[in-house]
Amino acid sequence: MPLVQSNELFFDTGLHSYFGFSGGIIRERADRAAETYEKARLEGYPADGAQEQAMDTLLRGLRYSRYAILREVVESEFFDEVPEEKQEAFILKLMPLVGNVFSVYDLSDDNFALSSDYDLLYTELTGATVLYIGEYGV
Repeated sequence: MPLVQSNELFFDTGLHSYFGFSGGIIRERADRAAETYEKARLEGYPADGAQEQAMDTLLRGLRYSRYAILREVVESEFFDEVPEEKQEAFILKLMPLVGNVFSVYDLSDDNFALSSDYDLLYTELTGATVLYIGEYGV
């Protein structure tokens, strides 16, 4: 019996929202990550070390979507300001204006979502969104 449910590792991290695909590829990656976690634990790694290895397996080779990252910022930080029914249009309007914010970050880094650069990008996008809403509204 596996030490962790395959989809649990992927979905509990919240990282699934960064990728523009679903279904089989998610399940396949989650299964591989769960197998990595289980193998590491059986080899004596502590839970944190095994989780780190599993996350490396899960994220290896993925590219992060600019749209998905901005969507997360809007959904998480501006849920009161941007009603759900207006989020899609708002994000599409904002995307071209924040392109330069993304340009300084390497979204192809396998561990981008776990890096301090991700935190900086998230903060910069939050600030840019605050300025946009302050100037133009939703």
